[in-house]
Amino acid sequence: MLGQEDKWTLLANHIPFGAYSDTSQAACLDGTRTKLLTDIMQHLDQRSRSVIWLHGAVGTGKTAVALSIVERLKAQGRLAGRFFFSRKDARRQSLNSVLPTIAYQLGVGHPLARGQIVTGLMDDPGLLSLERSYSDHLPPFFVQPLRTVKPSWDANAAKGLTRSFVFDGIDECCSPHEYEQAIHFFQS
Repeated sequence: MLGQEDKWTLLANHIPFGAYSDTSQAACLDGTRTKLLTDIMQHLDQRSRSVIWLHGAVGTGKTAVALSIVERLKAQGRLAGRFFFSRKDARRQSLNSVLPTIAYQLGVGHPLARGQIVTGLMDDPGLLSLERSYSDHLPPFFVQPLRTVKPSWDANAAKGLTRSFVFDGIDECCSPHEYEQAIHFFQS
């Protein structure tokens, strides 16, 4: 039976690191899209508004905007996690990679969340199987770790430091069924 560190390593080896550390794309150039970026950040400052969905034709700069928002959130200590879908990487084209990747980021930043994630992997050793669905991943990789970090996040929110997740390209890479699951996830 694998120990806790082994389970954490198993998760780390399972996720597509490019989904949150891809340097092949560039953020917006300094001085460009300033109003849009300011509007998005102001929107994220409102606790009642937690989702922003950028949409537009391929090649219009949505990824550059998303990367710029990631940079700003990270600089402010407000980035909870990110996932950038990619048509060029099969592991970044499915919802089944999203929550393990988000869980890994939560666990790296928060030891209590990491413990919760490892417990989920210990309780269900087959959780990372390719046959497991996005809905199987939701409780152990997202809901339970977020409950663990919520008290510290709530304390920081009182100081104006709300946390945000950034997802890019979901509409371009997911199957129609997965896209509907994503819509449902963001609406709940």
